[in-house]
Amino acid sequence: MKTLSFGITRLVLLIMGIITTLVFGTFALKGVSQLPVPRDEFPINYIAAKNWISDNRSPYDLRNSEEVGSITLDRGYSESGELVVDFQNLPLTIIVFLPFTFLPIEYAEALWRTVNILCLIVGGILLTLLLSHQKVSFSIMSATAGFCSLNYYSVLCLLTNNVIPILFLLMSISLYLIIQNKDSLAGFLSSLIWVNLQLGSFFILFLIIWAKQHQKIKYIRSLLAATLFEMVIVFIIFPGWIAGYLKNLLNVVSTNGRFASVISQSINCQFTQEKVFLLIIHLALILLLVIVWFNYRYRDEKFLLWLSAITILITSLITFPVKEGHQVFCIPAIIITLYTWLYRWKEYGSRFFWFVSVILFAFPWILAMVNGESINSFILVFLYAIVGIIGLWWIRWWMIRPEY
Repeated sequence: MKTLSFGITRLVLLIMGIITTLVFGTFALKGVSQLPVPRDEFPINYIAAKNWISDNRSPYDLRNSEEVGSITLDRGYSESGELVVDFQNLPLTIIVFLPFTFLPIEYAEALWRTVNILCLIVGGILLTLLLSHQKVSFSIMSATAGFCSLNYYSVLCLLTNNVIPILFLLMSISLYLIIQNKDSLAGFLSSLIWVNLQLGSFFILFLIIWAKQHQKIKYIRSLLAATLFEMVIVFIIFPGWIAGYLKNLLNVVSTNGRFASVISQSINCQFTQEKVFLLIIHLALILLLVIVWFNYRYRDEKFLLWLSAITILITSLITFPVKEGHQVFCIPAIIITLYTWLYRWKEYGSRFFWFVSVILFAFPWILAMVNGESINSFILVFLYAIVGIIGLWWIRWWMIRPEY
């Protein structure tokens, strides 16, 4: 009886803590929501959701884009092109934004940013718990939470209000539940990753292949059933959405290379030799992903994290178009590498963990300040991806044979 009472008390305190954080974060970030942030996606998502619930208007309707223009003027944008005016997500995303439409847009946007911060923190902590071979110190846990939520690329996501933090959390929860053998719930939550088709499709395909090899039929059934249910709902509520989705997706082709993946860099490249070089890299990354999948698909659940990390990382490089701050998907690879060093090297692992963490956190910020508007810098765009791939390849044998 005492144990049950203690559990209820902890749950109540957790809920109160989350509510307090959301309220405080909303009021604290309200000022940021009124500033002109380039490529801000929240206004179009908010307006699309609000007009759908009030006027039954398709999220891909051009009238939604026209309404975003008034926000462009109100917030002091110098050019209308600085604001995202096309709804670029699948219709399922509308459901995510519906609760925010009950608030004025400046408060709704601040609340959305607060939720995204919590998603990055919780996602990082879940990965930490899966990697911990022993009790994790509070300082290490805090460092991981801070790194996940305040690094340069996470801040880009938070400023532009895209769905990457939500995807990051859903992927982390799915992996956590799979390893905890909560297959049905994991399958249902994995189906929500479809909110972004480009970044979520490879990850879900990988999980299906891995689950099949490990006889996790319950996970596959749950995932496919939930996906089918979501598709039926979407086609009933949003008939004809495919044409609008593809049209809006193609509208970003001309601008996406500024911060995007290898393939989008090559599409927007004006020089033939560089275009060929980038396409070769793109094909090499796909080949690497296929080789990794089929060589290591029989490994146990501990190796699932390694496979998931390299899948998410490479996906962020080979899909098109992607969203600004997509380098957040390189964070799992970096966390896995850092924690493997931490536990592998004992005495020197902690020092190396802190040293590399500080470097990886500070360097992109320094580089961005030095470059100013030159966001397209190769190092800045691909730094985390390069570090993540090298790190994962370095530790792969330790993940396969932890006893050595």
